[in-house]
Amino acid sequence: EVRIVTEVSAGGELVWDDFSVMLIRRGGSGGEKADKPKTEARQYRESLQGTLAAGAMANADATERLRAQSARLEHQLHGQRELLRLTESLLTTLDPSAVLEQVASRLDGLVRHDNLWLEHWDRSAGIIQPLAARGVDAPAYLADAQPADEGIAGWVLANDSPVLVPDVRLEPRIRAVPGLELRDASLIVVPLRDRSGASGLLLVERLGRERPFEPDEFELVQLFAAQVSIALQNATVHAAVEARAATDDRTGLMNHGAFVEHLARAVAEGAPFGLIMLDLDGFRSVNNRHGHLAGDRFLGVVGTAIQEVGRGSDMAFRYGGDEFTLILPEADQAGARLVAERVRDAIRRASASLAGVGDADIDCSIGLSAFPDDGATADEILLAADRACYVAKRTGRGRIAGAAEGLELAAEFALSEPTPIDPAPATPG
Repeated sequence: EVRIVTEVSAGGELVWDDFSVMLIRRGGSGGEKADKPKTEARQYRESLQGTLAAGAMANADATERLRAQSARLEHQLHGQRELLRLTESLLTTLDPSAVLEQVASRLDGLVRHDNLWLEHWDRSAGIIQPLAARGVDAPAYLADAQPADEGIAGWVLANDSPVLVPDVRLEPRIRAVPGLELRDASLIVVPLRDRSGASGLLLVERLGRERPFEPDEFELVQLFAAQVSIALQNATVHAAVEARAATDDRTGLMNHGAFVEHLARAVAEGAPFGLIMLDLDGFRSVNNRHGHLAGDRFLGVVGTAIQEVGRGSDMAFRYGGDEFTLILPEADQAGARLVAERVRDAIRRASASLAGVGDADIDCSIGLSAFPDDGATADEILLAADRACYVAKRTGRGRIAGAAEGLELAAEFALSEPTPIDPAPATPG
């Protein structure tokens, strides 16, 4: 008789509670007969043990697969929640740096990265220009403008297709970034799109080679890039609307409202700057002799002339009807006078060369002031330049006067309102 008692634990392990073999010999020596039941029992036990162990291992593998699948699903769900939050937050974000901060904060818990940056494709210049960067190498990436037909970035833009680079050392399209050595890293490059196609890039870098980006992380970054594209399009449209609202139609310069805002901002920042107040001499004769269309045409020429002779950092505005202002960052009275002389000469050349207007003999009177020497507030700086312009106009055509000359009129002079942009034509009679 053979009796086998077994127990299988809840974890799938095989536990032997009892095993016994009872032999009843029925005559004869029967040694071989007595061994046979033992052998069969051992074989059965081994077979049963193997079967149960295999089942336990299969159950363990299935459990592990379920856990891994559950973790992936939870990660995907978390990514979708963060993507939804990003979409909501980007609806009101209009600055590229703020867009990048929003993306980085949402990606931090989903896709581990060391560098994250945005780039804009300037098609007319053929340049890929950094917009914003965040991470350990942000300064180097912000300084890295590159030709649009080079490197992995150029390939992604040309093909409007994202790329996952598991090892940058093995990718021949990777170009060296000035100031950074080629190092172990993986890289995700995804195109940002507008209505005409690829318009920029979202790039995500993870340093080291132990854990390169996975395909599911690549897919998640592409989803985030789609939201970034929408946000940057909104920012571009908003900036265009703001620029139109701040631009004078006739001259192409910024308008009076923009001047007030920029002047207040310059004073608040506290850095030195110069201010030019310019009033055209003899402009009324253009309207009287040649009509308002000729006058408008000449104002456009004046706006262009001012922009061409100003420094790259200077900001030019149409202050009133035939009055213009310039804010000159980091300029003192002497620097402002040099710019004023170039502007005056440019206006004289424009007057002499414009057909149908040259006989009007147009010139300009200019007043100068400087912050903080001539005032501590926006109104004080503007008043100092306006007084100086009045002195220049009163003492002769085509003169340039400084704030010190205008102080002689301080007791009798108040800041005047700008001449209306579109004065009503005089009523005959």
